[in-house]
Amino acid sequence: MVMVADAVTATVTNLQPVLDNQPWNGYSYGDGLNVASGATAESAVEPIKLGAFPSVNVTQSYQYISTQDDYDSLVSTEVSGAYNSQTIEVSASASFMRSVSYSDTSLTIVAFYEIISNGYAPPATPYQLTASAQKVADADPVQFRNQYGDYFCATATIGARFIATYTCSTSTSESLMKFSTEVKANNDIMSAAGAAAFEQSMSSNSVSVNCNVTMIGVSGNPPPINDSPASIPDAVAWFLANNSASSFVPQRARFIHYSYLDSKIPITLPIDPDNFALVQQLGTALWQLQSVMNTLPDYYQTAAYTGVPPAVTFGGAYTYLANEFTDSQGALPYDPATTNKFLGQAQALAAALQGPLAVYNFYLGIAPMAASEPGVGSGGDSTQGFGLTSTTTPGLTVQSASDNYKEEYHVGHRDHTFHWPWAPYDASNVTVGWSMQDNWGDGTNGSWAQESAPIINGNTASTSIHSEYDRGFNWTFVIYFIPKSSFPWL
Repeated sequence: MVMVADAVTATVTNLQPVLDNQPWNGYSYGDGLNVASGATAESAVEPIKLGAFPSVNVTQSYQYISTQDDYDSLVSTEVSGAYNSQTIEVSASASFMRSVSYSDTSLTIVAFYEIISNGYAPPATPYQLTASAQKVADADPVQFRNQYGDYFCATATIGARFIATYTCSTSTSESLMKFSTEVKANNDIMSAAGAAAFEQSMSSNSVSVNCNVTMIGVSGNPPPINDSPASIPDAVAWFLANNSASSFVPQRARFIHYSYLDSKIPITLPIDPDNFALVQQLGTALWQLQSVMNTLPDYYQTAAYTGVPPAVTFGGAYTYLANEFTDSQGALPYDPATTNKFLGQAQALAAALQGPLAVYNFYLGIAPMAASEPGVGSGGDSTQGFGLTSTTTPGLTVQSASDNYKEEYHVGHRDHTFHWPWAPYDASNVTVGWSMQDNWGDGTNGSWAQESAPIINGNTASTSIHSEYDRGFNWTFVIYFIPKSSFPWL
């Protein structure tokens, strides 16, 4: 655990009188908040009674997370508190953040349906320090801060939220860009018609999508949700039918500095404002690591990584950094050197995970490509290919193998069936593409048909060729594959 530095910081932070729009981290009205440590403190105010909440606003919005700036903006809006009040613990309201990730071939769409009060409830009676807290403030304002913190939780907005995350993966950045453009043009993916158009874009661009839903401020237990976009409109309908004023819960908090109640209480901290920014940067990095670790297969929890001693695995490295942040959070604003050390380790861990994340997202994009195959019994009479023949994903190389079969003129028809894998290959591979090549190209080479399905994302395959009457033929079956060892979680 990090110890608070003895040296007094040369610069100070001038605290804001009011902190609006703060994440609701399980507070109670009246709770104190120490923004240097991030810890809640005992209440210094008389029990708070609130007046009526304003009427609600109903909004629907989408955020597309495909860059670091997108992710930082989402963290800032959803989980970052002012100064050092950010937490990396996963609350019910922030649980959807664990499904948010992005890479060159993946993005996350976060869809919000929100019914939230149009502002904060006013106090029914004026805020007031308790007699015991007033006595401490009169005697020793510094001790007051140590005991009660800097701010008190004065009020909140209330309401209900529906949050759906769509984690979208494909095998090429070009497919992802085209898919993203189509979906943004749709911009209504939570409706039945929008979901149907979304799934059509998925199919045409070979995109794999995993959906998760979070509901806050509803009555009863939501029904099970499957992970397809088509299930989201029904989930929205349930949400709309099962929230009301009686089920609403606090959404965003307003904190008021204690100097509002007694001007003797100091509104400055002997901490460089840049130190707070550094701690928030570390918190954001840890949120992102948590999302990536949650996205990747369990294999990577125990895969070797020694960049964050004493941890020896990826999972151990994240756990170590998260524990250090939580245990040392109150000291970090006073110790930028240690904060920088943890931040550097978190950034190095994130960089080390980018390769596995890219490979995993590529893998998720393989299966949807099988939709382009003709299907068993169908085929063609000319050269045709399906899936991929190459990839730019770091760490992956698409290999190919081919088998040719030809015969000269014969009375009647000629037939042949190709079976993959053929010697010297075996089944320890994942097929990412295949083609049937017409080696005559003169319109007299007969036809081919797919005999097993799917071929893409499998490790065996069969296709057949059939000649015209009294003709020979010459066809080549080409398989494009990646060794199974490139996907170590399989």
